[in-house]
Amino acid sequence: MQDPSTLLAVQALDPQHVPDLTNTAPTDPIGPYPAWHDPEKIVSIDPYGAVVAEAFHDYLQKGYDVRPTIAVTKAHIDLPEKQTVISQVASRVYGAGSIPFYLFQAFTALLLVLAANTSFNAFP
Repeated sequence: MQDPSTLLAVQALDPQHVPDLTNTAPTDPIGPYPAWHDPEKIVSIDPYGAVVAEAFHDYLQKGYDVRPTIAVTKAHIDLPEKQTVISQVASRVYGAGSIPFYLFQAFTALLLVLAANTSFNAFP
């Protein structure tokens, strides 16, 4: 199945396509806040974009085409290939984010700085 945004970009998306908004609620509840309804304090063009399925349920049931405009998530992408080997080892031994983990990282950085600043007086 191709991504709808890709299909839209190449104009291959069926104009009658209706998105499936099942399980599209944000990971954390957001608002509504008083500023959302105060014309003097507009915070977003679509403050309900993250909760379309909930806020516009009746309209969706009637067949209206209401689509979310924002995504809210606390996702964290961990790319192991972008993590140094030293960091991977320290993470396994001490646990990622622990005090010994950061001490090990700091000691390694200090060692590398000192090694890079050594004198090469013995070279001709």
